Amino acid sequence: MDGKVARIRTRELREAMETALGARKPIAIIVDEAHHLAAAASGSRLQSQLNHLKHFENATGVSHILVGTYEMRPLRKVNAQLACRSVDVHFPRSDATNDKDAQVFQSVVWALQRQLPVEKEPPLVDHWEFLYARSIGCIGWLKMHLTQGYSRQQFSVFSWSTAMSVNGNGSLAREWASILEGLTKRSDLHFLTLQWWVGDLPSHKLLREKPAWCPTCYAEWKNQEMPIYELLLWILQTVTICMKHLCKLEEYCPGCKRRQSFIRFQAALDQCARCNTWLGSPVPAFSSPNPKSIEWQRWAISALEELRCAMVSSALPPWEQFFMNLSMSCEGRGEQSRLAELAGLARGQLATWLRRSHTPTLQSLLEFCYVCNVTPLQILKGDLARLKWVIAQGKPYRSPRARRPFRSVDREHCLGRIQAILDGKEEPLGYVQLAQQLGHSGQVLLSHFPQECAWLSKQIKEYRRHRKEQRLAQVQEEVRQATLALHAQGAYPSQNKVADLLSDPNLLFQSEAKATWRALCRELGWDRERTSAL
Repeated sequence: MDGKVARIRTRELREAMETALGARKPIAIIVDEAHHLAAAASGSRLQSQLNHLKHFENATGVSHILVGTYEMRPLRKVNAQLACRSVDVHFPRSDATNDKDAQVFQSVVWALQRQLPVEKEPPLVDHWEFLYARSIGCIGWLKMHLTQGYSRQQFSVFSWSTAMSVNGNGSLAREWASILEGLTKRSDLHFLTLQWWVGDLPSHKLLREKPAWCPTCYAEWKNQEMPIYELLLWILQTVTICMKHLCKLEEYCPGCKRRQSFIRFQAALDQCARCNTWLGSPVPAFSSPNPKSIEWQRWAISALEELRCAMVSSALPPWEQFFMNLSMSCEGRGEQSRLAELAGLARGQLATWLRRSHTPTLQSLLEFCYVCNVTPLQILKGDLARLKWVIAQGKPYRSPRARRPFRSVDREHCLGRIQAILDGKEEPLGYVQLAQQLGHSGQVLLSHFPQECAWLSKQIKEYRRHRKEQRLAQVQEEVRQATLALHAQGAYPSQNKVADLLSDPNLLFQSEAKATWRALCRELGWDRERTSAL
């Protein structure tokens, strides 16, 4: 019965197909990926499928165009009748030795480079020979390589720019957490986002621009053979000190003095993504923070932990409730101005908070609560006793934190470091990098030592220029050696073969490296026609 029903359905479908083709009268039916017919069937089944196509053409007069790869060749050998009624149309790949094909391939590269969604159009046509070698002249492969390359580039840009938002409290963090929970079959990954710390607080100045870490924590975990990871607290701009070791969080590699990316591709988390320098250290690079900074950081971290525990155990009220309760605490005449003065806020700043015309950052809220000896959670829940007590007393529980804490400059120590760099006793540094090592801003160092900073800038520019020339000379020499090695073997030193012998095939993308390769090819007697062919 099942077989009979199946046959009836097959006949009905065939008749419906014939009726549709007769009514619509198409010129032809194009079957893409037709090589799957040969892969899905063999012998009598394959012949039966092709007979069905022949029947449709006889009954309706509509031709069928089968489009596919070279795997379609078995279809030509099924029977002689089908071979006589078929016409093969071959679309060969581009041939770089043919001038016309080379021009067509370059025009395709030009068309694709104009479609790439980038701000500045890349000069891909200048590297068409390299693209031809990697795609063997097939446009489909070329498009796939460009798409994948663009995706990797975009992911690289993302990992160095906005990837910190993956752990934030916005839509990107929620989307990533949801996808990863689905892939890993875990239901607790959303706790790794700041949504469970600060709720719906706006993300302005909430996250760091680049990762920070505690070198002593890294060293301790490595010695204990524990996994290396970054604490979620470390991505908050407010947190600047590791409370376990009472040392400042680092943001710059001790080797190359550069920041790190949030997502690493090859380097481990405790290694620099640029120079592979170990980021851990048993001894902190900077001196211990002052007691006031330690007290502030301990209170801020405790307040944040209180918010997280409240969010996990029940639910954190919306931050709109914070400002409503804050407004209720200073309803008396003059109390709003008095509270703003006690908290060290600018005139009218507190009023903009309460009117909701401006939303303060997390650090501003924590500093306000720190001065008034009240936690953000207490204000969110309407526990305003401490805040009203501070307003009634007319003096803050703690002094307002200085926006730009004054730090004296040890001129003798700074001048000694500058002189050591200028004399070549230390590796050259720009004055901004040196200021960061000394715990100052670049502007502070520039204001105290303007002439010395100018010398440092001149020295670092010369040093970087010299390093660039050294790297370029090394690349050119590597290209020369690879080209000569192929020439000694009697093989044509094409870009493809030379690139395979280099430590990094992408080095041949550099204009100087390509110029070296071309000049050496001419010197060795390879003509231009063969030089352009791969």
